[in-house]
Amino acid sequence: MSCGCQGPAGVPFVGNEKVVENKQATQSLGHKVVTEVLPDGLQVTDTAKGSGAEAKPGEFVKVEYTGKIVKTGEEFDSGTVVFPLGAHKVIPGWDQGIQGLKEGGERILVVPPKLGYGNKEHGKIPGGSTLEFEVKLLGANADASKLTGEDKK
Repeated sequence: MSCGCQGPAGVPFVGNEKVVENKQATQSLGHKVVTEVLPDGLQVTDTAKGSGAEAKPGEFVKVEYTGKIVKTGEEFDSGTVVFPLGAHKVIPGWDQGIQGLKEGGERILVVPPKLGYGNKEHGKIPGGSTLEFEVKLLGANADASKLTGEDKK
């Protein structure tokens, strides 16, 4: 059962999370950075706090991202995407890991295979790959047209 609490990165706690200092990020960014390690293996590290609207399930989010394969460091994709958070339109690691991020905020998600593409090959991604995404929340809104520029008003 969830307590309704959030960890330092804003991801809702579900029970047995660990919070550890990310020494590499702390050193490179010059301020203390912590990583939430969730029971399902998802690792969430905020690298820049946002100050705008918060990403919530049921709303649309606009995310700028770069994806890498952890084992090789190879970048497999980057871009900007708009999607309904929590609607299973993206990998589970994103539906879970984007929650709580505020507009303008940046986060690193380390996604285990079971929350990514599993054991099946997916384009350039070998089956069983752990993935790392650097994400930035560009917007959050219940109206997708406000994020896609299709709002004609």
